[in-house]
Amino acid sequence: MPPYNAPNQRPPPPRNEIVEWVNDIPLVTRAILAASIVIPIAGTFGVVSMSNLLLIWKPVFEKFQLWRLVTCFFLYPVKLEWAFSLAYLYQFSAKLERDYFLGRTADYLYFIMVTCAVQVIAAYFASNYVLSSGLSMAITYLWSQKNRGSQVSFMFGVRFQAQYLPLVRVLYEFLMDMGRIPMASIIGWGAGYLYNFFVEEYPRAAGVRLLDTPNWLRTLFPHTTRNQGGFANNTGGASNVRVNTGPADQPSNSIFGGHQWGRGQRLG
Repeated sequence: MPPYNAPNQRPPPPRNEIVEWVNDIPLVTRAILAASIVIPIAGTFGVVSMSNLLLIWKPVFEKFQLWRLVTCFFLYPVKLEWAFSLAYLYQFSAKLERDYFLGRTADYLYFIMVTCAVQVIAAYFASNYVLSSGLSMAITYLWSQKNRGSQVSFMFGVRFQAQYLPLVRVLYEFLMDMGRIPMASIIGWGAGYLYNFFVEEYPRAAGVRLLDTPNWLRTLFPHTTRNQGGFANNTGGASNVRVNTGPADQPSNSIFGGHQWGRGQRLG
């Protein structure tokens, strides 16, 4: 009798750690990072004119160039600080989406939409035409509120509680920009505050929820606790950020100190 030969089986494909890392990034954070990479590169290398991506209101109203309301949140100068801005954005957005918004893609996307809408309205009066730092600040603010009391480190090991991170960041940008007020970051801070107030504080005080994720968005992104394309991992979330809620001598969060975060620009 001839020897038994097991059915031919294809060997498993080789692992690609980069692809696995990208797939592990939560869905909304992945989209934000992709836009923050593709749009600046397209503008820098002339694929699209950078002037067509800024939040300039005349072409929005007269020529209906509505994409400017979106692209203004993803504009960065393509240089070294851009990489640190992306790392900072990834750190806090992924942590927030994996922990606080775990299984609630629709809610996190709605948070991004609401805070961006508030910033666009405020930018009309403040004459800001780049709001990338505002988006990052709104995410930072909400993360800091959900991690109040945890320790973070900034620059040369300076440590403080997480709820003070937005203030420290605004002061840092103010000093690095030679005393120029970082209006885009302040607007993002305010947008994050308004969202948190109407979603968390006001319902507890008044018993009425005025700001809730619409049903159509929840239909597109149903609540789940399962891992779908890197959206939801375990409850703690795989992250490069360690939240320290214990004594001060334990490891703390690293805030990529010593680097700028893509400040918003102001017209004339």
